[in-house]
Amino acid sequence: MIKRLNFIACLLIVSLPILIATGPFLSDLAVVLIDIIFLGILLKDKNSEPLNNKYFKYLLVLWLYCSIRSIFSDDLLFSLKSSFLYIRFIILIYAVSYFLKGNTKLIKLFSKIIILTILFICCDALIQYFTGTNLFNFTLEGTDKVNGVFNDEAVLGSYLVRLSPLFFALLYFKRNKKNFHLFITLALILLGTVILLSGSRSSFFLWIIFILFLFAIDIALRKILLSSGIIIFLLFMILSQINTKIYYTFSYVLIDPIKTMFFEEKPTENLKEKKFIIFTQVYHTHYETAFNIFLDNKLFGVGTKMFRKVCDDPKYYVNHNSCTTHPHNFYMQMLAENGLIGFFGLLIIFLKIVYELFKKITLIYSKPLEYKVDSSLLILIGLFMNLWPIVPSGNLFNNWLSILIYLPVGFYSYFKER
Repeated sequence: MIKRLNFIACLLIVSLPILIATGPFLSDLAVVLIDIIFLGILLKDKNSEPLNNKYFKYLLVLWLYCSIRSIFSDDLLFSLKSSFLYIRFIILIYAVSYFLKGNTKLIKLFSKIIILTILFICCDALIQYFTGTNLFNFTLEGTDKVNGVFNDEAVLGSYLVRLSPLFFALLYFKRNKKNFHLFITLALILLGTVILLSGSRSSFFLWIIFILFLFAIDIALRKILLSSGIIIFLLFMILSQINTKIYYTFSYVLIDPIKTMFFEEKPTENLKEKKFIIFTQVYHTHYETAFNIFLDNKLFGVGTKMFRKVCDDPKYYVNHNSCTTHPHNFYMQMLAENGLIGFFGLLIIFLKIVYELFKKITLIYSKPLEYKVDSSLLILIGLFMNLWPIVPSGNLFNNWLSILIYLPVGFYSYFKER
């Protein structure tokens, strides 16, 4: 019975890259089943060791706080459903690590699945961009967004950029020295191109962060990365002058944000008034609204997922863009929904990631013969990207996004102990 349950859990884990691409339902169902099997095995074996660590206890306390805060929100069931059930993603970390340690073939199979899945999704997206229709007959909507297998959901860039660190961690884990860095570079070019064509500015900026980290930590990759980067950039510049579709994509993702990120010009009677803008006027308004909500509920916030319920209150109103489902920034969301306690709870996690990242990179530079780029470092970079505060983001309590964030942490736990 235990062997059968182990097999089912392992099968679900290797299926996650595919299931995530199908949407939130199947991927979330897989997470719940993995957690249930994991906890069931621990109970049967009377083994609490996998959950007996300070990180699990910290996340558990933060989860309890958010859940308790939901009980006192204006819409108890709506808020509590999101915060209380969030425990499944925390358990997923330790479930993935546990099954990886117990099955030596699991990581090899997962590596093959994620490589094939990402390759297929990238090729499918390129087909859609240049022909207007992908392999599933999903048509290209407009010229600024390629969604590929995600159809009408504009999450292609987010999917690729958040799984990329895990993807490369697995490549580095089983690295083959012959033509290894050439293969890595080709993978970087393919992923970077599709993320750019997806039209997701946030995803592309996170991708740039990932490239900069790779450039800093892998000395052997620098020359080929720099030369190929210059060639690709010049090629895009030339093609953008020939092809209007490429020009629009290039302008939308790279040029427009630079022009609008910092200043918005507003004509007045005699001169132009310049106002500091964070990313875009819409995002800026979301952040202002979230901050107004925070000012009225500094310590505890209004409750998980309650931003959408209170943002239309006149006392928080900024302009017609004030109200949305979430503030589009994890930290502003925590401030508004869970106050300073939730905000610092999240900030401490980010600072811990920064510390571990700095420590590993320092060792690479100070002792290059002993320490090289390893898989755990690449996943740390991914966690840094996921929680990087200066970028628009999705809903922190969204189940689909949470799987993308928490799944690599389970692999990090596994790689760290090797």
